[in-house]
Amino acid sequence: DIPSMNSGTYITSLKNNQHLVVQTRALNTLSSDEVGLNIGATQSGNYKFDFSDYEKFINTDIYLIDHLANVTQDVKQQPEYVFSVDVNNNATKGSARFSIVFNKKIQPEIVYNNINLYPNPANKQVTLILPQSADNSINYNIKVTDIAGKTILQQFATGGSNQMNIEKLIAGVYMIEITDNKNNRITKKLVKN
Repeated sequence: DIPSMNSGTYITSLKNNQHLVVQTRALNTLSSDEVGLNIGATQSGNYKFDFSDYEKFINTDIYLIDHLANVTQDVKQQPEYVFSVDVNNNATKGSARFSIVFNKKIQPEIVYNNINLYPNPANKQVTLILPQSADNSINYNIKVTDIAGKTILQQFATGGSNQMNIEKLIAGVYMIEITDNKNNRITKKLVKN
């Protein structure tokens, strides 16, 4: 049983316009998902969401969006959200006001372990294999710097296989700095022969 906030008050989640009291998601398949919430109330007043029980979502960002108030709140940073319902104002209740967004985090150690650079040493071209997401939402800024830190080459890439032409570089040691759109940064050493 799920307790009611008070008599005549309810919250349901929405899936294909169906009202659900319990909705499940497999954690290993959750990358980016938005769940609509439906708020019903027979009394006007202040209500509170409490998202303090989310321990299984360690590697997932969770946001509550109040579309009426134009507020997005990170529920891990602020687990409580107080809102008002006016039974005479449909905009304060119903299915258009709230949604919860889940975004799986990219773990830097996972990114690091999944980056491949070959051949290394190289003469004309290197291939950089970068992690990719199912929806191609990860973008990378790739900078090649010399030992003094001067940027010699820069390109942008998405996940997967990316070729980099290094033919014009003089022989030596270079650093490849790879930064994703979540500011995870990894540096690899490249030897040009």
